[in-house]
Amino acid sequence: MKGIKKLVFLVVFVVFLFPKASVAENVNLELYANSDDIKFQIGWEFTAFNSYPELGFGIDYGDDYLIGNLRLAIKDEVFTPGLTLGLGLQGYFGEVEIGNRDFDLQALSFVVLGEYDFRQAFTGFPVKVAASISMAPDALSFSDTNRYLELSAGIYVCLLRTGALGVGYRRFEARFDQPPGEVEATDDALFVGFHLGF
Repeated sequence: MKGIKKLVFLVVFVVFLFPKASVAENVNLELYANSDDIKFQIGWEFTAFNSYPELGFGIDYGDDYLIGNLRLAIKDEVFTPGLTLGLGLQGYFGEVEIGNRDFDLQALSFVVLGEYDFRQAFTGFPVKVAASISMAPDALSFSDTNRYLELSAGIYVCLLRTGALGVGYRRFEARFDQPPGEVEATDDALFVGFHLGF
């Protein structure tokens, strides 16, 4: 797809030219794959007041799509030890192929994040779960895009203090303008991979 060069440039820019890892309190790296898809995500968490701003970048690649994302969110531990919730914005850009046509995906979504780390509540239980939902309505969708919705969830077994094996699920639904109406692309994927924190 013709958008690959742009995404490669953005990866290099975000990883090497954006705020360095030494400035961040935590750097999280995730890589997941299945027989058809690859999912990569890197995020930086910064200490500010009593919350944790997070800056993240990711790529989802499959046979029919190449989607990059940039996320800025505020996360905080709430209610009980180990439970973290977050709110923010996530931008999506890339291409989705439907039939013989490539559609440009450009959307700015609202994102809600949640994570529960059982290690902080039950000593010796090395598991954490995470989920997120992001939605871009028509007013925040651009180019060919009319709407974008993404759901994701994962469970991680923490084998090391800074490393975990994970199983994740991701579904996206994208609607594109194609006069006289619109077309929809959906994808469900189950991934396995790892999560590293520094």
